[in-house]
Amino acid sequence: MTAPVEDRDDALPRVVQVALCTSDIPRTVALLSDLGFRDAGGRVFSGPLLAEVQELGDDGATVIWWLVGDQDYLQLELFHHTVPVQRPRPADERVCDLGWSRWTIEVGDLDAATAVFARYGIAPMGPVVTDADSRRACFRDPWTAVPLEVVEMVGRRDDGALGGGRRDPTGPRATPRIVAATVSVPDLERARATFVDLLGMPLVDGALHRAEHEALWGLDGARSRSFAVRGGDAALEVVEYLEPRGRPAPADRLLSDQGFMHAAVGHEDIAPLRRLADRVLAAGHRLTAPLPDGSSGGTYAWCDDVSLELFAVPPEERAAYGFDPEPPPAFG
Repeated sequence: MTAPVEDRDDALPRVVQVALCTSDIPRTVALLSDLGFRDAGGRVFSGPLLAEVQELGDDGATVIWWLVGDQDYLQLELFHHTVPVQRPRPADERVCDLGWSRWTIEVGDLDAATAVFARYGIAPMGPVVTDADSRRACFRDPWTAVPLEVVEMVGRRDDGALGGGRRDPTGPRATPRIVAATVSVPDLERARATFVDLLGMPLVDGALHRAEHEALWGLDGARSRSFAVRGGDAALEVVEYLEPRGRPAPADRLLSDQGFMHAAVGHEDIAPLRRLADRVLAAGHRLTAPLPDGSSGGTYAWCDDVSLELFAVPPEERAAYGFDPEPPPAFG
């Protein structure tokens, strides 16, 4: 087992990104914007370097779009690949199946968020679950096909409709908060060695979810065990499903396929990221490409069956990488 990383702020990676592959970037941006996320711009990328990093073959081409909530250095990254042509999510895929499976946001008003989904013809996947301190529902949009859990903390409602981030930023929350990204693994202890000992991410006290929450995403009665690690302002939740057991991804699955690509962890300074990449390699895992030269950038890592992006960007380069919101167009 890898020796734990020192518990220093500059040594601990933070969750910096949730990356999703969508069949329709404009619709996905519109939905997430109506929920309150803010536009942070986009880019097009193509060529052999993209293909190497994402393991797509000899060539790759994609549109990328970014959105941000109310957290610093944390973004949503949306992909739509044309080379290779994006393939749809398997129709029988379940949340328990192995790999990145769902993500969670906190909003000020669950009823308002539910109304946003309804305008797009999207109904909850299961019942609304009310706890002593929260109300929860889960939605699967048709474009990313990724379950999104939406949580309202009791006593913290915005008392207003969600959307556009146009409310007074000094008042109740105008944009959602990314709470967690969840990955399903076949061996929880092996995953704990990766996320806690290798990556050095501290454990969250207690579980993020309870057995009754499985009904939210259509797995009522499922049995699982889990842990969560903290990375800055968000968490990574790691779950091993005992019943039903998670099925592995198809052998020919590509990161460009529709669905949840992965989460990214990183630093502002690339030096600790290089040390993290060295630890990943020393532990017998692999990188899809070397880290680039310079002060920013990243690569993808495969730690057993889990894909992660390792990423660094200093404050002066954040806007170029989609971490800063852009002003809305005059005609919007």
